Amino acid sequence: MNEMKQYIDTKIFKPSTIVQAYFHDEALEYYTPLHTHNFHELNIVMAGNGKHYLNSTAMHIAVGDLFIMPPNVPHGYEFDSEKFSIFHLLFHKNFFKKYESYLHGLTGYHILFNIDPQIQRQSGIVNNFLHINITENYNLARIFNELALLEKEQNCNTETQKEFLAVYVIAKICEIIELEKEAHNKKREYPYDMLKSIEYIHLNFGERIELSTLHNISCMSASSYLRYFKKAFNCTPMDYIQDYRLRQAKSMLKYTDHSLTTIANDCGFWDNAHFSKLFKKKYKISPTQYRAQLKNNNN
Repeated sequence: MNEMKQYIDTKIFKPSTIVQAYFHDEALEYYTPLHTHNFHELNIVMAGNGKHYLNSTAMHIAVGDLFIMPPNVPHGYEFDSEKFSIFHLLFHKNFFKKYESYLHGLTGYHILFNIDPQIQRQSGIVNNFLHINITENYNLARIFNELALLEKEQNCNTETQKEFLAVYVIAKICEIIELEKEAHNKKREYPYDMLKSIEYIHLNFGERIELSTLHNISCMSASSYLRYFKKAFNCTPMDYIQDYRLRQAKSMLKYTDHSLTTIANDCGFWDNAHFSKLFKKKYKISPTQYRAQLKNNNN
């Protein structure tokens, strides 16, 4: 796999299409070279086993392993067994805009689409996929098949059906993962409940966040929480919170016309001066200069 050239997946979403679904199985190649794409992709192994390549790291995959691939992340697959199948559910960026209010209300959504993929990309953290028992969740497997059939039909009603089924799949997977968290804790190098503390950060970054709150959410002692956190993210929880606040502030500078004071407030900084100092330290440019730079680039 490492000898194969990386390519860019130019799969096109037709106008008004924001979800695609299909099975990659023995009818196709047993491998997919390293590639990137500009959409989110939910993958779940339905049969067989093999390797999932993430950048230069090879991770073993087996039936039930589930992982989200964000845009622009090099990855590929190689199956060891003759009979294999992996289900792919592809999401255009407009899917998340259209169903934003519902998706963000799901417990576990941020873990599934934002936090777990981030950890998978961290060096040294391998074979920690979320997992679903396909046999016990027959209804979900049936929905996968229905989505793949709708993809082939392509009539005037299929797009709406695909979208609603895709939302159902995400909601169901979030529910299953929550119910099976004890099994995840036994399999993974870090407890699943630790991810819930990261979700808490993502949802409450504008508020004061105490370390005690985070390790209590994770049902861990302070020392254990710090150890697992540093292993997963290569930083302390407080460093992670600050970095996340700065990333959100940068996005607000780009996509809103809110004042610096409002942005500093909304992102949990003490005041405008504190925000500007940390922003310049991280991005080597002040918030005011960054916004001016964006305006000049757009003119």
